Amino acid sequence: KATLYGILQRLCDKGLATRSLKKGVRTFHAVAPDNISLLFKRKISDLSSSLSNFESILPGIIANNKSSSKPRIQFFEGKEGVQNILNDMLLHRDIPTFSYWPIADMVDILGAEFFRYHNKERIRNRLYTKALWPKGKIANIKATPFLGAGKEFYREIRITPDSTDFTMGYWIYADKTALITSSKESFGMVVESAEFKDMLLSQWNLIWNLSKPLEINPEDTKKFIAELKKEEII
Repeated sequence: KATLYGILQRLCDKGLATRSLKKGVRTFHAVAPDNISLLFKRKISDLSSSLSNFESILPGIIANNKSSSKPRIQFFEGKEGVQNILNDMLLHRDIPTFSYWPIADMVDILGAEFFRYHNKERIRNRLYTKALWPKGKIANIKATPFLGAGKEFYREIRITPDSTDFTMGYWIYADKTALITSSKESFGMVVESAEFKDMLLSQWNLIWNLSKPLEINPEDTKKFIAELKKEEII
């Protein structure tokens, strides 16, 4: 267990408190609020610099990973693990992606706020998505306007024929395929294989050509589009 003295020592180490010793008595004092504000600004600046440095070497890291032709499979479990699968996509920019997705179930499991964040970043990175949704798993666009379609969303949505139904979905991007269950077990995997991607994509194209575009009321997504413009995402 952490002692009060230990907590005070850590606050001092972080610059949030000061200590002094007088006549054998050690005392602690909180620093001025202005100093705390300055510490936050300095930390934000350091993190921003680190992010900038990382982004400058990221293309080389991605290129190096692509240089290997050996297929790779990564497994993920739990809600956070599945979220990390989808976040891997956000490392890419300006590429097409293709999903076969029981979207209503995915929103229930991973959370609306996660998909709001993910869609903003996907749009920011110009990851154009063609999405297939089963008829029985269509999202309520009015309640989740970030799942809209159109040029501002970098997304087209079609509804699969009545004969198709699925609870496990996949999302194809680059030479990767993210396969995710929509069950409460929440697990998935990322398969990095050009052959595997090409096989699924050929099947995806067949279903896409048999599917019908989802009709969306522009009023349901107007507020989110305004949000994207305000944040200068589009």
